[in-house]
Amino acid sequence: MRNVLFVRNDGLFAVAYINTAGELIETQVGDDATIDWTHIVAVG
Repeated sequence: MRNVLFVRNDGLFAVAYINTAGELIETQVGDDATIDWTHIVAVG
């Protein structure tokens, strides 16, 4: 399973993955990410 991070420039974010049935499953949602990000880098 690989998670994907979705982030808007206003701080709204969601972490999700696609299950074996092809459905998008959200694992975390919030609105307190740092605003105006310009880059997201994969780690781990």
